[in-house]
Amino acid sequence: MYDTIAESILHGTPPPHGYIVDVVEKDDIDMMFLRLYADDINSKPDSYAYALTNWLNAILKQLNTWTTTKWTWEMAEAPRNGGMDV
Repeated sequence: MYDTIAESILHGTPPPHGYIVDVVEKDDIDMMFLRLYADDINSKPDSYAYALTNWLNAILKQLNTWTTTKWTWEMAEAPRNGGMDV
């Protein structure tokens, strides 16, 4: 369960249109992950990947600055149970 600051940051700045992101906590690693579901990223224009990169860099900077947890990201093949928009 991520904290209210992280929740506010993520809900206040959603990912670019066309991408789904979940928040994942792993028991064996003391980090939180933004799991990106972008399996069709290569079929989209480069501007979509650029927007995703800019969003991801900005969000990770905010999360790592304003929360006590360390954040990173990972890419996944397909959303589990349909995934959810952050």
